[in-house]
Amino acid sequence: MLEATGWYVANYDYAEPFYFGQGQGCDFLTASCTAKTLNFDDFCTETTRGCTPQGRGGGKCGSDVRSDGCKFVHPNINYDCENEDATKYAKLPEAEVYGRTANSKCFTGSLTTKKSATKTSFCFKYKCVGSGSNLELQVQIGKQALICKEEGPLEVAGYNGVIDCPDPLRFCRTVGESYCPRGCMGRGTCTNGKCVCRKGFKGKDCGMNI
Repeated sequence: MLEATGWYVANYDYAEPFYFGQGQGCDFLTASCTAKTLNFDDFCTETTRGCTPQGRGGGKCGSDVRSDGCKFVHPNINYDCENEDATKYAKLPEAEVYGRTANSKCFTGSLTTKKSATKTSFCFKYKCVGSGSNLELQVQIGKQALICKEEGPLEVAGYNGVIDCPDPLRFCRTVGESYCPRGCMGRGTCTNGKCVCRKGFKGKDCGMNI
């Protein structure tokens, strides 16, 4: 709107990728979520904890005043993968990783060391390896590197329950894609998806002063 009215031209070098609803067509915006034919992965119906659309952390499924009743996962700071203090709320603190420089993302599953397993969210480090039909998603669960070759549940040695593997191709091209957060805040240069901060700054996005 600001660009269209001539007041402001955005510097998109500071923008981050946003995939919520991307490529879903007009029905994503105009159709009713009560329609039986409407089925988008971006929306949710679960009562258990899930992952936010950007995969940054966990939260609860719900709607708001602007979503016309469509439900999506609302973020919770206690389950944010970039929040170091979220470790105290982790279901598997020995296996999960938190922090702005941890490069972890949210994954759902029911992994537990207990007898009963309930679906929830976790923060694990990951790697996208290969390309095309040979693309694999490696999810680091503690000292184990779980290989996701396709979407679906996978068991993990030493745990009850499963981890929900996302589709590797979709994950690695969207929420798992490497990029420089917040354009390095104008305080560094982007090199191979990571910020190289100028003198006097540090952090994943060069947002902190030394």
